[in-house]
Amino acid sequence: MNYTKETSDAIALAFNYAKEEGHMYFTPEHIVYGICFVNSFEELFFEFGGDIDELKEELVGYLEEYATEKVKRDFEQGWQGIEYKLNTVG
Repeated sequence: MNYTKETSDAIALAFNYAKEEGHMYFTPEHIVYGICFVNSFEELFFEFGGDIDELKEELVGYLEEYATEKVKRDFEQGWQGIEYKLNTVG
């Protein structure tokens, strides 16, 4: 499957956020969070009356509440597999 650079970057940002925060799962909310940093999405969201900063805050709050169960075991091998796939998109 081919992805645009914007899509790959958004997913990578979302994935890195989940990893850095120690989230147990990588969820659709993480992907929406990553998309919030894509300029074309930010502009379109604003044009339709959305507040991108509020959306980001809501997503972070949601993820802090529902995805913060810290990883109890080493997920490094799984993370590396996903990182490899993200890094080979281009």
